[in-house]
Amino acid sequence: MFRFFSEQVLPLVKARRANDRFAVARILKAHSPLISASALKQSKDTHASLVAVDELLTQLEGLWESHGDPSLLNILQFTARCNLLELPDALVVHGSGAIEAAAATSSAADEGEDRQSERDLAIQAFLKAPFSQVEPMAEYLAGEAHFDTHQGVKGLEFDRVMVVMDDMEARGFLFKYEDLFGGKAAGDKTVETTKRLFYVTASRAKRSLALVAYSSAPERIKSFVINQGWFDGEEVVMDVQRK
Repeated sequence: MFRFFSEQVLPLVKARRANDRFAVARILKAHSPLISASALKQSKDTHASLVAVDELLTQLEGLWESHGDPSLLNILQFTARCNLLELPDALVVHGSGAIEAAAATSSAADEGEDRQSERDLAIQAFLKAPFSQVEPMAEYLAGEAHFDTHQGVKGLEFDRVMVVMDDMEARGFLFKYEDLFGGKAAGDKTVETTKRLFYVTASRAKRSLALVAYSSAPERIKSFVINQGWFDGEEVVMDVQRK
């Protein structure tokens, strides 16, 4: 599903914005039912068909004018409505709007009798994301991003590193920074696992290192890292609010 947006929609939008007509034609030839070999062969006026597709691309660009940063669902439903691109099977019903419409009109009783599959719910959540997130995510998956998971940076080095430690967002069960920073005693299995992970991340920096810890007990963390001799009091900044 993500590949539809990253390998079809994103290159098409970028080529269109760059006025690269050859790239636009190449992408459409590979992915658009409207200018497939069979569609053009059956067309009574090939030029008119190409002009119509160009108008659809203009309308696609217009989504950014009307929505600012359109959601993946906005783009999906537009491409489905005009048949601009061939949709993956898993997205066809979402492109028609059928699932979203049913969810909007269903009652609690309906949901109890006919629960949507976890997959459909996950796809709906995915489609709420703004299109602007597609390119950064594609870069991350390709290993070209400036950030990575704590486990993913093992063996790498960078001049400057910021390590973000947030147990709530990470939802990990093998490690927990709250336990490492004074939550549990040394020797605890989770503490020792987290300590090794903490070393991996903190040792990636060659010149400067910043550690950001989200916690319900910030004073305990401050006392712990100072008592351990990891930081001086002046190096610990408190009261940074999550946005």
